[in-house]
Amino acid sequence: YGSSSDASPKRGNDELDEYEASCFTSEKIGSNHTRVVLNAEDCVPRLEAFAANGFDGLVDPATVSFEMLGREVHERGAKVILISDGPDELLGGYEVDRLSYQRDVFRDRSPFRFQMLAAANASQLGRRAMRHLTSKIGQFEPGTSSPRSRSVPIHAAFSQDVLCSLLPSDAVRFTDDAYGVTDFAYEGLLPALDDTQVRALAYASSSLPDMFNLRTDRAFLRTSVESRVPFQAPEIVDFLIAA
Repeated sequence: YGSSSDASPKRGNDELDEYEASCFTSEKIGSNHTRVVLNAEDCVPRLEAFAANGFDGLVDPATVSFEMLGREVHERGAKVILISDGPDELLGGYEVDRLSYQRDVFRDRSPFRFQMLAAANASQLGRRAMRHLTSKIGQFEPGTSSPRSRSVPIHAAFSQDVLCSLLPSDAVRFTDDAYGVTDFAYEGLLPALDDTQVRALAYASSSLPDMFNLRTDRAFLRTSVESRVPFQAPEIVDFLIAA
């Protein structure tokens, strides 16, 4: 999508790229596999329209790729599309989740150093210094003293410091506080969960419904295509968080 080359990007030498993975999955389940190429010249006008209508605060450009996919689905006469959002969020499948796990290990092995770094992270100057350490101890959010109270969600593409240079700081803090935290209704469950499960619950509480699913709905409803997220069925969510 939106690339100058038809080559699908890889995340690592030992992983299938997304196109290879789709071919593998199609062969396994015996489905008809259709490849759609959305190149740069196709997406630029859509990105401009998306930017002009970003009044609801959703600025994820992936919305545009979903919308273009929805238009392709609609033109082919289909009315429903299945989206696989859910498992990566609930099983800690992102790089930021791996870094957060490293931070958990660092906290348990060196609690005093962890508290010192968490205190340094409370200031903008301290956060600048912390960026050189994130590959070793994971990521901290501003003001975080414990990963059980706050974590960095996968969709945090820009730090608070960057956003505050573009937008009013009060608005940034107001929106940022909504993610990476668990809903207060689950407070009684937290002692029984490990840190990875707490992060998965935070994704399920806010990130999936208020970011990922909003992105999906906004994209496909514009094209008169119904999107469904089977991996977010309550029974599957319960199973994945417990895994």
